Amino acid sequence: TLLATFALLSLQSFTTVSDDSQPIEFPGRCGTDEIHKLNLEIDEEYKRSYDQILKQLGGVEPTPSPRSLSNEVYTIPVVVHVFHDGDQVGQGSNISDAVIYDAIAALNADFAGESFFPANNAGAPFFNDPVDIDIEFCLATVDPDGNPTNGITRQNPDSLAGYTQNGMVTTSILAENYETALKSLCYWPVAEYCNIYVIHKLNGGSSPLGFAYLPPINNNIRDGIVVFRGVFGFNNNGNQNGLLYNNYDQNKT
Repeated sequence: TLLATFALLSLQSFTTVSDDSQPIEFPGRCGTDEIHKLNLEIDEEYKRSYDQILKQLGGVEPTPSPRSLSNEVYTIPVVVHVFHDGDQVGQGSNISDAVIYDAIAALNADFAGESFFPANNAGAPFFNDPVDIDIEFCLATVDPDGNPTNGITRQNPDSLAGYTQNGMVTTSILAENYETALKSLCYWPVAEYCNIYVIHKLNGGSSPLGFAYLPPINNNIRDGIVVFRGVFGFNNNGNQNGLLYNNYDQNKT
């Protein structure tokens, strides 16, 4: 998720709506910084975890990695959790397996410096300077119980108050559809998998487009990547609830 957090920092401004319909201004299409600041204020456990990270990292000098000499490729198992609102697989919020496969393929191409669709503006990170950083992602083939899997889960937690209307909320720790309440329904151990949550709404809307966290030292359930379904996948455009996302079909979020 550290890598995802860095990647998300290149996104820009949107407005979203909280679970009580009060507008919240986000400084960018990436919600990472704003959600992090909010959690520091409203969640004491989160603040303690973050303080631990700062304490552990304090004074640590970076050392060169021998990986650059060995050309070893690190493979990260991924599980994609699709939170939909009742649509059939392949329709609307319940994105198809094919979209997910394309998203992972496009992600790997970016991390290998061979982008399917290179960034088209000079201000984008690594514009004209792609590089293979020896990290790849694959959909998990074994679940936490040792059973075969395609690395995809699907859920419609419409029994949780506010979910159908607002999706995942990050603004009220007491809400039934609060971020951690939804993640707890399906997350896989973060020491073994990278959890990606594809959601149909965030705080009642489609923005920010996504967010992630630094990996908590105590393996906090928050650890993972949240992405709005309209910008997840490569060439996954179409008409999303009447809104066209023609500029966001390159799997860059």
